[in-house]
Formats: sequence, C-alpha cells, structure tokens
Amino acid sequence: MASLMLLTLGPETGLVPPAAARHCVKPFIRLREMGEASSSDQGNETDGGELMWAPEPEAEVLKNGEVIIPRVVPDQVLNEAFHASKRTITKPGDVTDVVVQVVPGTARMTLQAVNDKDVNTSDFTSVQAQ
Repeated sequence: MASLMLLTLGPETGLVPPAAARHCVKPFIRLREMGEASSSDQGNETDGGELMWAPEPEAEVLKNGEVIIPRVVPDQVLNEAFHASKRTITKPGDVTDVVVQVVPGTARMTLQAVNDKDVNTSDFTSVQAQ
C-alpha cells in the first residue's frame, strides 16, 4: 500500500508521563504533516516548499528523554577524526610493526604513527621495541 505510513515508537518504562506524551505526539504530528505534504505538491522543492523533517520510521525513547534512532550506526573512524581536533584520541597499538614518532604534547610526549611513504631514514633513529 503506497498510502500506508508506519511509525514504531519504543518508550522505555520509567519515562515520566509528560516526556512520554511529548515524545509520542510529536512524531505522529510529523508523520501526519509529511503525509499531507507528500500527497500535495507542498513538499516539492520546485514550488519553494521543503519538508523540515526526514521520515524516521523507528525511534526509541530512553528514560532520560533521549531519542535514539536504532538504524543509525556510529562510524568510529569519522568520530575519531572529528574529536581529534578537540582532544587526544588514544588507541592501543603494536609499535613493533608500525613506524612511530615521538611528538611533544602539551603535558607529555606522545607516540604518533607515521605513514610508511613519509619515512625518510635520515630523519629517524631506529629503536628496537619489545
């Protein structure tokens, strides 16, 4: 059925009633508005109208009021790249297989991985790690 739109909500037990009501009513209002916009030409970008929300068919509401969309999977590599501008990202590693360099940090010296193609043997001192 092309006209059938479903919305699945999963509020956690222990959610306070006002928050539960708000998190249950808002998605259904969005669903109704998106249905009306898609049935008319209001959602057509050529007419200047744009939908404000993306259709989210599934949502979980946690006790603290946080809404989680279960289909979203975190991207660890992108998250680390984003957070690296604000804080130090640490990862366990085996320095016996990876070329590293010692870099002075704000509070202490750190080891950073170096690209193999950027390694110039005259710039580095070899150290045996065990």
